Amino acid sequence: VEEALVALTGLRRDTTVIETSSLRRGESERITQTLVGFDYRAAQGNSDHERLLRELSDRITTGATITITGYTDRIGDDRANQQLSRERAEYVAGLLRQILAQRGMIDASITTVGAGAETLRFPNQLPEGRILSRGATIVIEQKRRKQ
Repeated sequence: VEEALVALTGLRRDTTVIETSSLRRGESERITQTLVGFDYRAAQGNSDHERLLRELSDRITTGATITITGYTDRIGDDRANQQLSRERAEYVAGLLRQILAQRGMIDASITTVGAGAETLRFPNQLPEGRILSRGATIVIEQKRRKQ
């Protein structure tokens, strides 16, 4: 099944990031990154998630406001999915706090949200839709670095 999935979609089960964007307005900047590929019913990510968060942390400036929203696929109980999505967001937040603290940046504000099942973007009928739904979106609002 895995090989067929890769052949048909180019998507591998270990896909870890599907989207990174940056929007700049005046002195403000909004960076969004979506991490995916969490294992079924698991709140913890993998080593690629840590690597990607380290790379993302290089772009975070002092005083940033960060919101991390966790998601699940639509398999299982809504209440369990809500809890799992919150745990995914908290896992990512904990890892990001640790990385930022190692860099001496302790003034970033990080909020977590559990959004439950991802319903807007990915269909749940196929394995690739479920893989893409198991993740967390990180939104960073901050002042732009002076060039």
